[in-house]
Amino acid sequence: MKEAIENQPRHDDRQIIHHPEYAAGPGKLPSAMRCGSWIYISGQGPLDMKSCEYLPGSIEEETRMTLRHIATILETAGS
Repeated sequence: MKEAIENQPRHDDRQIIHHPEYAAGPGKLPSAMRCGSWIYISGQGPLDMKSCEYLPGSIEEETRMTLRHIATILETAGS
């Protein structure tokens, strides 16, 4: 247990990651946060990145769009 605690990222290693196509997502939350070698991504979905409007589609279309957003965020974070 002690090793698991020691391997956790420290709070002073935090870096806020913003999606390159919009500065703040819905609710003014950052797209992600890097803490040490970990990247925590906030809730993503099938949204228009400029207006933050929901873009309805089939489950396949919404999943592809959401995964594209996540991939862009991870690339921005240097993952």
